[in-house]
Amino acid sequence: MPLSATPKKPAPTSPPSLALPPPHLFNSFSYADYIRDYNATSSSSSPLPLESLSRHYDDSLAYVSSALPPSGSGASAVGSSDPSMTLTPLSTVVALFGGARAAGLKEKLVPRIVTWTPDGRYIMAELDAVFVFEPSGERKQEDDDEDDKFPTEGGPLHGVELRRGRPMAVRYWGTYEMEGGKIKVLRLARWGMGEACAWPED
Repeated sequence: MPLSATPKKPAPTSPPSLALPPPHLFNSFSYADYIRDYNATSSSSSPLPLESLSRHYDDSLAYVSSALPPSGSGASAVGSSDPSMTLTPLSTVVALFGGARAAGLKEKLVPRIVTWTPDGRYIMAELDAVFVFEPSGERKQEDDDEDDKFPTEGGPLHGVELRRGRPMAVRYWGTYEMEGGKIKVLRLARWGMGEACAWPED
């Protein structure tokens, strides 16, 4: 993957000894398969459509995040003094991230720590999400600085500066509430503004 700047850090990787929740506790839900399918949506060879992730989500999935602003259809503030804490339905999330993919944003998740409750209700994970902005087409002008930036306000990278061809690793904590072998509620929190890194290869 061509980069416009030398990365400051190697691509994040999951620990070799990373423990994953046993599928039998979660009605055959496989967290490893979920991460694989999510990352495949940004594959450089044959990207998987975002809609293909629906098999992992309950039809009434609720997405609760401190990384998304309270704007857009279906978003509403939930139990927090932070106005950026929103509850967004699945259809809005797919539309939001689908638009970001179409604009040239790619993303891969790299789990660092994964834990779960023995009753099969919750999976919790600390992850690095690596983003890179690779729009199709040429730059409008060589000196057009704005043409090199991904429009992060109002999108999944709210507030994180992302420039063309420069991967950034952003740390997240996710809580997945499970029901019937699918993700019923996904709660996501981000901290920090990311670090430049290399892109994780397929």
